This record gives sequence, C-alpha cells and structure tokens, in this order.
Amino acid sequence: MSLTLPELCSTLRISRSTAKRAMDDGLLKGTKVHSCGSPCGSPEVCRHGDAHWEFSDEQVQAFLAASAVRKESHGDA
Repeated sequence: MSLTLPELCSTLRISRSTAKRAMDDGLLKGTKVHSCGSPCGSPEVCRHGDAHWEFSDEQVQAFLAASAVRKESHGDA
C-alpha cells in the first residue's frame, strides 16, 4: 500500500514542511506520480500540477528507522 504526502503526514503526525525537509535531506524517499499513474522521470524539475508524491511501506519504514537513528545520535531519544 502506498501513501500520498498528506496521508503520510497524517499517519506519522508530522507537518508537510517536516516531510519535505526530510525529502530534501534524503531521509525520506518517495516516487512522484502523474495523474495517469506513470512515475515521473524527473521529479526534481517536474512542474506538472497533476503530479503527487507516493510513499511505499518500505520507504516509510526506512524513514522511521533513519529518524530513530538520527534522534539517538543527537541525544533526543
């Protein structure tokens, strides 16, 4: 099952800006998908208004694991 960015934020109880920052930092990986269902070939430069981000269960789990490691290394845990 995949989650869209709003669904991911709601599920993890994080803000959209936190999710986008994690994407920019490389902690959260996703797939940009156009409304036709095809993955975007150039998500960094794509400006299609009909595209959205999707996150697989594996991508979400990898993000949660990376976040836990990051918190431990910063003493926030």
